[in-house]
Amino acid sequence: KQINFYGGPLKLLFHNSVKGPLFGIDYYKSINSSKNCLNIHTEGCGDCSGNIRLFEITGLGSCMISEKFKNMDQLFEDGKEYVSYSSLEELVEKINFLKLNPKHSEIIAKNGYNKTLSFHTDKVRSQEYSEIFKKLIN
Repeated sequence: KQINFYGGPLKLLFHNSVKGPLFGIDYYKSINSSKNCLNIHTEGCGDCSGNIRLFEITGLGSCMISEKFKNMDQLFEDGKEYVSYSSLEELVEKINFLKLNPKHSEIIAKNGYNKTLSFHTDKVRSQEYSEIFKKLIN
């Protein structure tokens, strides 16, 4: 089930909470210093997740909160390695829960970090691509 509350730049929806854009080292420092990070995909993703923030957030040790797309279970385990939501109301509920339960957030962040370092690195992807290429040329 697709989540349909994106509707444009987050600044339009959360005008009192969203600051200006961050790039480069400032972007990564912000993620690294955050206990919880929200990952919202654009409507162009359809019903599958697939942005680099999935791995940036978890790889920098923050608890990722992201939409529940059909392919997320192939990447991370919901409730253990990231937190999913399916509606704006559920998102608000889960953010409030994580703010009140920082130890829970820390455990999910650590599990997501370990998953990313074990299964979602350039080295792992290069080996996967190499195997695919070998099958194609044989």
